[in-house]
Amino acid sequence: MDLTVGVCHNQDGATEWPGGRVTSPKNRDEDRLMREPGLSETGGVRKAAVILSHALIGWALCGATMGLGLAVTTVQGAQIAHAVLAPAFFIPLSWFYHRRFGYTSPLATAALFLGVILCLDLLVVALLIVKSLDMFRSFLGTWLPLGLIFISTWLTGRAASGRP
Repeated sequence: MDLTVGVCHNQDGATEWPGGRVTSPKNRDEDRLMREPGLSETGGVRKAAVILSHALIGWALCGATMGLGLAVTTVQGAQIAHAVLAPAFFIPLSWFYHRRFGYTSPLATAALFLGVILCLDLLVVALLIVKSLDMFRSFLGTWLPLGLIFISTWLTGRAASGRP
């Protein structure tokens, strides 16, 4: 028995969804797959785009923090601000992602967010903007914020989704 609001079952066993969509018992398994989490099912490109966009928003906020910080304070001051604000940016992003979408587990989400950030830091910041890999020698400027982003994304995802 389906208790979903607005869902009706007719005498043929077909399900009528809000908006007029009708599914038969034959394609009910396909509908279930479309609603379950994971990147390999139908809509994988959309799901990957959702994860990528959340990571990009966080990365852009971190970049703005560093850019503004370097304009108004010392390098160390900007790095401290980045280390403090990076997890503060990713906590609401992770919460929103897991509450609204939740396509991946909290651990997978943290790893994916971190992978996107590392790639962008390497390709855009280090190679295109700074033209040096020296930023990866800084614990305060790179590795501490990355670690805090990973931990905050993972723990927030666990709290928001109830999944490990």
